Amino acid sequence: MDNSYSASRSDSTDLGPVPPFRSTRWDAAFRYYDRASLALRCARKEETSANERSHFLAIAVHACQSLKESLYQAVDSENGDPSLHVTIKGIPHLEIVENVRNMDLHGQPLPSCESDTRVTLVASKPGKPIRISSSQGVKVSLRLDGARPSVHRSPKNIKHGRVSFGGSTVYVERVDGRILAYDFSKSKPIDLQVAIDEFLQACSEILGRVSCGPPGIDAQQALPPAVG
Repeated sequence: MDNSYSASRSDSTDLGPVPPFRSTRWDAAFRYYDRASLALRCARKEETSANERSHFLAIAVHACQSLKESLYQAVDSENGDPSLHVTIKGIPHLEIVENVRNMDLHGQPLPSCESDTRVTLVASKPGKPIRISSSQGVKVSLRLDGARPSVHRSPKNIKHGRVSFGGSTVYVERVDGRILAYDFSKSKPIDLQVAIDEFLQACSEILGRVSCGPPGIDAQQALPPAVG
């Protein structure tokens, strides 16, 4: 079996032969990385329709969440390097990936629309709702302007007018053919394709650090190219 990946792989949907790995858990991480990368490449193709792009991004998000879980399992069971735990926690957009995946899994699929339409979806996990509280005569209102929630207080008193978002609350907006997700850590929306790309780039670096390929095969050689 040919253990190498095609040099043109980052620009093609043909994955080619899959190299064997000694570790089934690390193998799972590589496979999920493969799946997410392939789905993202398909989503980025110019000929991909808006509806198809939504499905490909959903596949990529699910694969990214499984990739993260596989990385933790591999480190816990076979590597034992505590520094990798810290590195995995530092992967960008972990919360966006997990929340969008959970939303899509539990009856709120990613929206799809053409470039001249706008779709907004808000989902909050039961038990972790959006909460609004006020006191001392402060009026609080919350506007969900697409992927950018806006809080208004009258008078402007944050102490006596509070809004808390459940840890699993997801804001997704489809604008001009793009899917935007609201990043609470940065208080701004981000293109879901960009979030997935940056997530995979960080995972690529982690996979490149482990020596889990077959004998004689360097892990970096067995690693698929980062999404370009």
